[in-house]
Amino acid sequence: MRENVEVGWHASKSNLAHFFRSVCEGLNHNGVDLGQSGMLIEGFIYDLGHNGRGFDDFPRAITLELPDASRLKTGDSVEPEKQELEAEISVSDLLEQFKALIFPYLQSNRYYTQAPSSLDSIMRAIEVMKEHSSGWRTKVLLHPQYGGKYEVKSIMLIYPLS
Repeated sequence: MRENVEVGWHASKSNLAHFFRSVCEGLNHNGVDLGQSGMLIEGFIYDLGHNGRGFDDFPRAITLELPDASRLKTGDSVEPEKQELEAEISVSDLLEQFKALIFPYLQSNRYYTQAPSSLDSIMRAIEVMKEHSSGWRTKVLLHPQYGGKYEVKSIMLIYPLS
């Protein structure tokens, strides 16, 4: 079942930042040279929504479209909206959704004003990651939070078998 899920940004950004860095590192390991882009992307994600970093206007919650989301039954008396969600999604689909969220902030020229080439590196890296992660999947586990939102509890990269 395809589901749009509202995800609390502050509770989830650490796991998402680590995930995107691991995708960069995986591609670097497979011969796609992204240099230090993983570290730049991770730092940028941490700064989104962080007071004092110029991005405190980033949404407190983001919406992710997850195909094949399923509720993990944790007990008979637990209402569906209070159950954890698990979904598998292609890395390129997740990157496309994420790109739509963060590119406006990258293009606002509020980040790395002393080193605009870092902006280009982040944008290029996301495009390269999308292009070269064909067949890669990710499994996302979402934990319910107050107010109907979810937290990205874990996100695991699944490499294709060669």
